[in-house]
Amino acid sequence: MNSKHNLLQTIAFCLALVLLFTACKKSETPAHTVYSATYGTVTIGGTQLKTIVIGHQTWTTNSFSGEENGMAHQINALKVVTTDGWRVPTIADFNTLTSNVSTKKDANGNYVAGPEDDLARLLRYNINYSPSFFFNGDLDGYEVFYGNVHRYDLNVAGYYMTADRTPDGYIHDAYLYKLSNDFAGIVYIKRDSAICASLRFVKDN
Repeated sequence: MNSKHNLLQTIAFCLALVLLFTACKKSETPAHTVYSATYGTVTIGGTQLKTIVIGHQTWTTNSFSGEENGMAHQINALKVVTTDGWRVPTIADFNTLTSNVSTKKDANGNYVAGPEDDLARLLRYNINYSPSFFFNGDLDGYEVFYGNVHRYDLNVAGYYMTADRTPDGYIHDAYLYKLSNDFAGIVYIKRDSAICASLRFVKDN
């Protein structure tokens, strides 16, 4: 009788260990892990761009260089002819991107992420870094034209043009997506001259 009781205790103990190990393994896996590193290509506006699948979206992983300075003003960005579902990303598109690493939202309801969310997953494209989203984020800052070109936040953050117009509709302000080592989210920037930022494209899968 004792041997049978001891056997049942041993089995119960082993089952508990298995359940504990399984629970620990699950908790280590991010909710939105993306391991795909298979690049595609698309030609937009006569420029061939690399693409990557991130969750339910496909993004271009290098910025469109259809303008001389390598950045785009919103008015010109929206003139780029796209096909097959490709578009200049909206605020909603960037929110979907950020939701891969964070569930936090700002006062405007936009997803935001901080250093605790391991933003390297969006910035890095090294296949040895896992998990990575291979967005290939840059730190090129953004540009403003005051007679000459002035660049802000170079080597600090990347800024990406959105298709959403600001309430006033001025060319001197813009909603941009900011991506750095310690922040990801939509920012509103107002200057006294035209604002240009990096341009990516996105489509739904």
